[in-house]
Amino acid sequence: MNENEQQFPAEKNGERRKHAFYPSAEMLAGIPPLYGTENTSTSDTVVHLHYSVGRCDWYIAEVDPESLTAFGWAEVTPGCGEWGYSSLTEMEELNAQGYVIERDVTFKPVRAGDVARINGTQPDSSGYQYSEPLTAQDAERLGELLGLTMATCAQASSAKTGLSLEFFLRSYAQDDVLDALGMEFLSHIAAGETEATAAERTVGWLLKATAESLDLAVELHGSQR
Repeated sequence: MNENEQQFPAEKNGERRKHAFYPSAEMLAGIPPLYGTENTSTSDTVVHLHYSVGRCDWYIAEVDPESLTAFGWAEVTPGCGEWGYSSLTEMEELNAQGYVIERDVTFKPVRAGDVARINGTQPDSSGYQYSEPLTAQDAERLGELLGLTMATCAQASSAKTGLSLEFFLRSYAQDDVLDALGMEFLSHIAAGETEATAAERTVGWLLKATAESLDLAVELHGSQR
């Protein structure tokens, strides 16, 4: 190995990820060191790497090749993206009940201002997909948790509005709602929370979303009597 070639730590989640988490030495050489973009406007700062899991995204603009400390834009809590520092090593090692952070191997360097997720034109979704689908066991477990989430929220919403359980269960069972529920749950898992805490937060998220339309639901229910 060339003495100038970057040596990365051994990957702890390489088997599950199926691709290299760290960039190649050649790619790393093209990324500015820490503070290398401090005189560049936020929108003109180039992000070189994209990492993702669930609804969590990291766009990396600077990397210290020694400590693997990275600077960039990250959104770990949905709707709360910000610029800051992350440890690539800690990101690689994260394994929240089987869910690991992956590198978008198709990502090309681009101005931060041209990234929809960063500029706010794509706040709740990412074009990057997992390189490996959920296993059958993962999917079954996620389905069970989302089923419990829907049942809990349907009971609470039904009690508050007088609408039937079936009314809410039908609403929550729509594909787009199920997708949003799943991504909300996975975002909390990716942040290191337990299944119980992630499910509790997802219930809270769905109840809040439901509460915003309760008046309309009650009005609709009244008009159908």
